[in-house]
Amino acid sequence: MNETIQGDGQSTNRWSRIRALALLCAAVAVFTFALVMCIRLMIQSAEVAPYPTQGVTPLDYEVYTPIQTDPPTSTTEEENTSESGEAPFELEAPVSAHNSTRINILLMGVEGEKNDTLIIAGVDTIARTVSFLSVPRDTYISGDYELPKAKQVYRAFDADRRIAAVKEAVKDMFGFWVDYYFVLDEATLSALVSFADGVDYNVPKNPNYHSLSSGQQTLTAENAFELFRFKENWTDVETDPPRVQRYFLQELFGELVQDTEKIVENSLALAEIADTDLSAGQMAYLATLLSEFDFENAFSRALPGGEKKIDGVRYYEVNIDKAVKMLNEQFNPLQKDLTVYNVHFRQEHGDSGEGEFSDYRPVTTTKEKTTKDTEDDTDDTEETESADETEDPTEITTSETEETDSDSEE
Repeated sequence: MNETIQGDGQSTNRWSRIRALALLCAAVAVFTFALVMCIRLMIQSAEVAPYPTQGVTPLDYEVYTPIQTDPPTSTTEEENTSESGEAPFELEAPVSAHNSTRINILLMGVEGEKNDTLIIAGVDTIARTVSFLSVPRDTYISGDYELPKAKQVYRAFDADRRIAAVKEAVKDMFGFWVDYYFVLDEATLSALVSFADGVDYNVPKNPNYHSLSSGQQTLTAENAFELFRFKENWTDVETDPPRVQRYFLQELFGELVQDTEKIVENSLALAEIADTDLSAGQMAYLATLLSEFDFENAFSRALPGGEKKIDGVRYYEVNIDKAVKMLNEQFNPLQKDLTVYNVHFRQEHGDSGEGEFSDYRPVTTTKEKTTKDTEDDTDDTEETESADETEDPTEITTSETEETDSDSEE
């Protein structure tokens, strides 16, 4: 009997050891899985590491040359020499915050304490092309603002914090940092137009641009900024002004980069007067890089979306799915595609679901614009349905055959 009891005890101990070993193996497997997931998350987080905004230059942050081939050269060493006879001017490759061949520059239209114009210029340094994307000033955003609109970010902060705050707001929306900024205030825009000896442009009939008359004309340094000023009777979610601004900038930049003999001179002058973190060498590099690009055929759109009235206030609510698709195709500098989980476009109730958007169409030439001066490439087939069927009848509505009324008032 003792032998039987002893045998049973040994059998029990053996099974106990087997169970203990199995539990140990399971614990090791769980730990290994958790470790792998943590490492994976750390790698993903590193891909969109915050861009340092104080005390560190982009070159200190990440040394990167976006052009894998020889840098653009359209001027000789003698032409690059400054007037004072100093050392030759050197082109400087811009630096990506995400180790990318795509450089995104935030163009900001500023008048006093107002920032009503936000345009992303995305430069593909390999294809040597540029794309333009407007962020409507009344885009519905997150944040503790009196009115949660994109235009409120700039005016909500002190002068020494405004630029960084706007860049952070764009990062929050797009899921990646812009690399540089360039402020288009009246003085800077006037200087650019002066460099180009005026810009031939077809000013549309609607909306009314202050003192500018409609039709084909040469805009000068004295009156070009009228296109960047917003009137009180424009509706909050108006998309015609950003469209006109983008087309004008395409005409202006196209004129400037074609005059290759003045690229260095103009870049040095801009570095003295413009509020930007681009150096003269970097501006000259980009201008030379794009000197053969046809700006009239650049990708040029606004963030897809529609008007939404929330608590009696009109906002521009972004269509998330379409915005993600557009960002991935034209502006995304990351090593992987963005998803709806990477961007942050505030919605009233989940996804917007508003509007139908046509395929991208190239910009028409100034000669062709005379018959299309009220056409909006961002809204040509968009249905900006009102959030409530009983809302004010003056609110913007469009259909597939009816254009946005750009002059309607709130």
